[in-house]
Amino acid sequence: MTPELVTTLITTLFGLGGVLIGGLITHFTQQSANRHNREVTLQAVMKSTIAPMKYEWVKDLRECVAQVLVSLQEGSTIDNTERQLNLMRLELMLGTKNEALVNMLNDCQRKMQDAGDDPGRKLEATEQFNKCAEACKAFAKREWDRIQDPEQC
Repeated sequence: MTPELVTTLITTLFGLGGVLIGGLITHFTQQSANRHNREVTLQAVMKSTIAPMKYEWVKDLRECVAQVLVSLQEGSTIDNTERQLNLMRLELMLGTKNEALVNMLNDCQRKMQDAGDDPGRKLEATEQFNKCAEACKAFAKREWDRIQDPEQC
């Protein structure tokens, strides 16, 4: 073998090696980009599917809170069975993460029922009702604000 032939072979091998390495780099870069694009697409689909469900849930939550608060007010024409159903529905919607709010609503219901005609107990029940109303409104507003944030949908 002549030195020119060896130089040509070495140059050719380095060229082929460079092409091979370049091809591998391109392949793995494209795979990574494709995987990222699939993840972004999946997230977009999830957001577009889940956001309307969250909106409906918050709408239902606000309606349920309103029904519960109306049923707990003094002089409400809603009977005890319907009041209990509203409270149970709200309890299911709130789940275990919001147990404090559920307990507050149940305490409010008990105080409203136990107040009778006693002015002191009625005042205490009304104060409890006002606290419940504010807590429920704050919770519904937090949930509403949360679904308005595109990062959390």
